[in-house]
This record gives sequence, structure tokens and C-alpha cells, in this order.
Amino acid sequence: GLVISISFWKHPAEEFLTGSNLKFSKFWAVLIGINAYRSSPLRGCLTDVESMKEFLTKDLGVPEGRIQHIDPEKRRIVEAVTTPIRENIIDTLLNLSTNPEIQHGDNIIIYFSGHGSSYELSDFYEAGDISAEESIEALCTVDRTASGTDSSILDIGDREINIILAEIARAKGNHITLVLDCCYSSGASRDPSESPNVVRHATSLPATSIKDMLEAADARLGKLSRYHSVFERDWKPDMISHVVLAACEETQYAEEAPEGGDNRWNGVFTQALIKALKSDGLKDDSTYVDLIRASKMLQNTVQRPVIAGNSSARLWYQPKV
Repeated sequence: GLVISISFWKHPAEEFLTGSNLKFSKFWAVLIGINAYRSSPLRGCLTDVESMKEFLTKDLGVPEGRIQHIDPEKRRIVEAVTTPIRENIIDTLLNLSTNPEIQHGDNIIIYFSGHGSSYELSDFYEAGDISAEESIEALCTVDRTASGTDSSILDIGDREINIILAEIARAKGNHITLVLDCCYSSGASRDPSESPNVVRHATSLPATSIKDMLEAADARLGKLSRYHSVFERDWKPDMISHVVLAACEETQYAEEAPEGGDNRWNGVFTQALIKALKSDGLKDDSTYVDLIRASKMLQNTVQRPVIAGNSSARLWYQPKV
């Protein structure tokens, strides 16, 4: 069966967090983990989701009673939670911008653990066009299939994700944290088979998918107030709406590895991030940059986490006292 999960957490209003003097108005999270890809399935993404869930509930004090998710083993389905197919992921993220319970300034975490991919725009723009030197980085959904098939399902491109984040920020404020335990690896300098671990990178769909991907984004998001055309040759992302923590540099692979002797696999980045969040090294005035610096990777991996966007913000956007 599928091993997949999309979950929501809401922190109660104005409650002090256990073991910390951090104070939140509300805290929301969407966690997406995908193991069951048709090609190159993964092993640790749902474990990552469970680890994130444990951190949120046990370390940040998020109440269990406000967790909504699918339990694929017990087939327990609860309201408003679906499998991570392309349409559902986009709908779930867009719903953050319209959810009346989420107030402006609330903290929002969006977490993705799964395959990423990369598309060279030289396959789309004509030779000599400056835009042909760029690439589109994409998140791979569980139902991805190649263009030209009877039921083609495209990856979710970075332009599409960025427009969605801008819309969430417009409605709910820019306290958004995006965590990506995947890789795009368009310029990777080594063969993934050289790694003793499993890499979270999927082969891109055929080049014809680029046009379809952009058209799908334009059709779905074109009426949003902050939309600017994904077809623009000088397209630039809105990086003030959020901070993004990514598993590795663009020339590296994000890996997952077994932990201990129990055959439990985890994302190397996710485990390093959670250990850093639980450590005593982060203080009240720590920033997202401090968090990335404190995230120590396994010695047998060649990946270095990166940060972009509103990186100088304090962790969880806590106000300066």
C-alpha cells in the first residue's frame, strides 16, 4: 500500500511551550512525506514525518488532539486529509491562505520529504536566450507520470511553489518556514550510485513536461492577486515571504540512511535538523542561520544544508525582546 501522509497541527493560542519561553499565537504545519514512488521508491520519508510530528508534539507541545492525518497501515482516514498526489498537495497549500482559523502573523511550517528533480530550460527556450541558462527545480508527487501519456501528472515546479507561498504570505503574513528534504542535483558532480546511502533525486520527466508544467501553474494560479506569469523570461522568486531550509547544495545529493540496527531509515538532513532543534545550542535569540549551522550531517555524506529567503529572522519568527 501507499506510505504517505499530509498532516496539520495547530498550536493553542498564547500558550507557553514546554521547556522554553517561546510564545506563539498559533502554530500550523503541513507535513508531506512520500515513500511509495512507482519508480525508485524511498524508505525514510514517512519516518521523517513521524520524527517531525514527535518534535512538534513532544518538544513544542503541540496537542495530539489537533493532529489530522492518514494512517496508511490502519486505513484510518480523517477529515480534510488526502494522499500526496499533485492536485491534493497544491490544494492543501493554497487552503492555508483561505483557512479562517489561521490568523495573520501565525507561524506556518511546510515540510516535504521525498524526491526532487530538475529541468533545464535549455530544453524550453531557444539557444542563445539568456533564460535557457536557468533551470526549474521541482518536487515529485506520488502520482507523477510523463507528459504524452493518457494521464500525465507533472512535478510541482519551484515557480509554482513560490507563487503559492506568496499567496499564503499575502493572506496570513510572512512567518512561513519551508523545509525540503530532497534534492534537484542538476549540476551534481558525482554519480548517486557512489553513495552508500539512498539519494532523494528522481530523473526528470521528458522535456515536453516543462511547457505543460508552466501551463498547469498558469491555469491553476493565474487569478491569484500576487501572480506574475511563470512564462516570464526574467522570472524572479519572491524570497521575502518565507525562509527555506534545504537539504543540500544544488551540486549535491540529499540522502537517506539507516539509523542504528533496526532497519529504520531517515533523511540525513531531517535527522540533523531535529537534533539541532532539540539541542541546548539554540538560544532565545537564535536565527535560522544558527539552526542550519547547528545541523551536523553524518560523516559519510557529502551534503551541506542551505538556507535562503528571510534567513536572518529569529527561529519561529520570535520577536526581539
